[in-house]
Amino acid sequence: MSNELKITRRRALTGITVASIAGLPVERTEAAVGGESPQATSEVYTTTETIPGVSIRAETKAFRTNGYYEPGSGGEAAYRRAPSEPSHRGKVQSGDGSWWELFRPQVVTPFMFGAKGDGTTDDALALQSFFDYLSLYDTGSADTSGQFLTSAPLMIGPSSGLMATAMIRGRMQITATAPLAEMVTFRNTSRLVWDGLLLLVGTGDVAFESRTCGHGVVFKGNSRFRIGGLSCRFFQGWGVYISGQRPNNNNRGTYGAIQTYDCGSGHRSGSLTANYLSRSDEGRSGSAAQRTILTVDLLPPTWIDPLLGHSPTFITIGSKVHYLYAIDRNHSTLSVFPWVDRQLLSGRLVYMFGGGVMPLGGDAGQLTFWGVDAIRCGIAYGSAALYGSDVASLQAQSCGAAIALGAHPAGASFGGVFTKPYFEGNVFDVLRVSRAAPPLLSYQLVDFTGLALSKCQAVGAPRLKGNGISDVYNDMQGVKGLTALGVFEKGRNNSWGTSSKLTFALDRSDKVLHVRRPDNKPITINLSADPNLNAAYGYDSGRLIISGDGMQEQPRGTILFVAPPGEIINGGMTDATVSFKGFWGPAEFTIFRLPEGDWRVVLVSGRQDPALVKFIATDEDATLTPWSTAPHVIHNATLTSHRALILEVADAVAGVTRYKVTRSGGGEFNLSVGGLMSLDHNSFCNVLFDGSKFVLTDCGSL
Repeated sequence: MSNELKITRRRALTGITVASIAGLPVERTEAAVGGESPQATSEVYTTTETIPGVSIRAETKAFRTNGYYEPGSGGEAAYRRAPSEPSHRGKVQSGDGSWWELFRPQVVTPFMFGAKGDGTTDDALALQSFFDYLSLYDTGSADTSGQFLTSAPLMIGPSSGLMATAMIRGRMQITATAPLAEMVTFRNTSRLVWDGLLLLVGTGDVAFESRTCGHGVVFKGNSRFRIGGLSCRFFQGWGVYISGQRPNNNNRGTYGAIQTYDCGSGHRSGSLTANYLSRSDEGRSGSAAQRTILTVDLLPPTWIDPLLGHSPTFITIGSKVHYLYAIDRNHSTLSVFPWVDRQLLSGRLVYMFGGGVMPLGGDAGQLTFWGVDAIRCGIAYGSAALYGSDVASLQAQSCGAAIALGAHPAGASFGGVFTKPYFEGNVFDVLRVSRAAPPLLSYQLVDFTGLALSKCQAVGAPRLKGNGISDVYNDMQGVKGLTALGVFEKGRNNSWGTSSKLTFALDRSDKVLHVRRPDNKPITINLSADPNLNAAYGYDSGRLIISGDGMQEQPRGTILFVAPPGEIINGGMTDATVSFKGFWGPAEFTIFRLPEGDWRVVLVSGRQDPALVKFIATDEDATLTPWSTAPHVIHNATLTSHRALILEVADAVAGVTRYKVTRSGGGEFNLSVGGLMSLDHNSFCNVLFDGSKFVLTDCGSL
């Protein structure tokens, strides 16, 4: 028979119903059952699902199907006769009682195990069958491409030994349809290469209370593992949790681009909060044994409990971070370090845990991450592994903390490297959890952008008798990049002082000065520069950090900058001074001098940016306060009398403090904006502080 006839008959058989093909003579090539190629037989059946209704001839050793449920659905596969029922689920029994199993090797897919990937079917059983098969047999490679739903946790890898299949490819998305403590777990997959992307979607949305899944993907025992990319969103815990607690081992792994969204708690929106109703202190002043016991009205999820002492878990009260040591669920109490400010007898706290990526333990280290992109996560990257990791690019936006270094205050961490990290809108940028001194803690930040020094905090510092924190900003040693600024440890770039008057001279290119003011008195900074020296060597800028004895290490007095005689500050016509006050953390300034003798003093950090919009829904007078009231105020209350918005001038900065006030509420009465403008329904006005008072700059109808 000619080749042309063979091809024609094969094509004719493709798609013929099972009922008609069962009795037809079939052109085929004989081969040994154990070694024949899937293409060595011309017996082709429409779908795998219909095989149980077909009696296959005894001399047939192999056949192919064009799909699992229907032709072309992705489940097309080659099967060979098995001597008995196989122990795996890559099998089918024909109507004559014979058992058939998937050919090896061939590229296997979840669709060969009954997955539909149609957006409505629960594919949990099919997916687990697929992954179990990869653990047992070396298929050559597997293709995971598709979008699937699961109501059960999925395990990738054998319970012991190594995974048989060493190569996976494809872009796979799995969405949870039920509460799962750990959605996908990789175990014992050392040397596995996933050349593709795994996307995991938990339950819920941005709001923490809506999420019911714990961790996204968990790695246990996966040394020299490599995956092209991971994406996790809507999890209470960690999007990517790499456990190095023995007997697991996750050393020398390579992780591609990792994206995590809305994971964990602690960011500005969608976090888990509680009220603490009472507090009591244990331990002594300055001791690492300090504990404050807080009675709360809401405890964190129970999956937190086994992580305490291993994975950094915090609460924040105001702008201060406390390490969470223990939870007593019988008495609804938290044990935190250090002491909570003794003046705070009750109040509100925010839980900070979980988030983007967490390498943890003594057997999780020397990992490489091509990139970590975390948005609205509790902690973008928690480095709690003993041996450090390299993160090529860290993007942390709107997170509770961008980086947490160390597992707990008493632990060590040999550090790692963050190259080109970017910080934007985080509550905290760097938290130094461990109190270990170098070299037991040694991290390096290279070419970072957007970091605010006032958002860097050492969680391991205890409170002293005077209710202050023990050298918080001098306890960031071991974090290179921050210390290179001359901020956190004494060095040649760092001059310490407590004088009420200080001269800041631009006399070198790496000028950094740190001043600590121990009271609420004002401090005067006299600016000085040698124009000839500046022109010759480029000494035209420097940095100044001023800390104080406030609750958040902030200076409590006014900081006054004075230009040299005949020179001006910030472009003023005759102004030779500029002042700042009202800080919530250490004040960081950038100072530079233009050739014309015009000094520029810029407050880089030290004040907390307000929200973008403030809504006023009450029928009463209100006060707009600089640095706490949003720049856009929308008044949507219905007025029953004339009302006023009072414009507070304390802490206002000329040319910077401004408001847009929009009135959308009803009522026949007017809303006075600082006596400058009376707004009726659907009108607005813009006001600006000119240095002594607010002035009207614009107004109109909506």
